[in-house]
Amino acid sequence: MSIALRVFLGLMVLFHLLAFIGEAILWSNPGFQAALLPRLNPDSSMDPVDEGAALTTLFINQGFYNLMIAVGAVIALRLGLRNDMAPALVLAGYLGAFVLVAGIVLGTTTSAVAGAILQGGIGLGTLLLSRR
Repeated sequence: MSIALRVFLGLMVLFHLLAFIGEAILWSNPGFQAALLPRLNPDSSMDPVDEGAALTTLFINQGFYNLMIAVGAVIALRLGLRNDMAPALVLAGYLGAFVLVAGIVLGTTTSAVAGAILQGGIGLGTLLLSRR
């Protein structure tokens, strides 16, 4: 496994662990909700605290989805370090495609463009590097 692919998988772990922390752990903080919701849905007419409370279950679920992406990237890294290249590259390619599509969906459905570009870029880099 190339060093570049290891770096992209590490970035994937970091990005999705941070997303997990924000969505599943910090989400219950009204200040966090008030800071994040206007960036995700600037046209909402709801009070950010009310909207945040209504979305709590959804964000906790989404946080755990992000945690599982991070776990998958850790598994791909471990397989690569054990020179188990075929499964490591298949898993890395799948995760890259998955994260790229998630970034595209984020960018086209919210105003969180910077996060979408970061997520999609990590996915694209991982996907391309897993092809070698």
